[in-house]
Amino acid sequence: MVATSLALLPACRGGGASDTFAPCGEDELTWSNWADPFFTSWCDQCHSATTPNRFGAPEGVYFDSVSDVRERIESIRTTVLEYGTMPLGGGLSEYELEALDAFLMCLETTE
Repeated sequence: MVATSLALLPACRGGGASDTFAPCGEDELTWSNWADPFFTSWCDQCHSATTPNRFGAPEGVYFDSVSDVRERIESIRTTVLEYGTMPLGGGLSEYELEALDAFLMCLETTE
C-alpha cells in the first residue's frame, strides 16, 4: 500500500515546510490521499483498535482515523521523526518521513 500512496506524492511537491511538500495548500497531503494508506501500511499492524495482536503496543494508542492521529501528533513526531524508534524495525524512506512531517504540520494548523 505504501507504494501506491507514494505514487500520489509527486503531485504534492511544492515549497512547503521541508521544501519538498506543500502540506496545506492546493496540493496538500490528506488523510484519504496519503495518510490513511501510510498508517495502514506502517502502523496499524500494532496500532489499530481491531488488530488481533498488538505486539506490545499500548492499549488505546490507535491510528485508525485522522482524529486518532491528531490526538497523538507530538508522540508521532517524537517517536518517528525525532528518535526514529517507530515503526519497529525501521523501513521509512526519507521521502516518507518528509511527507509525514508535512502531513502532521497540516493537521496542527487545521481543525
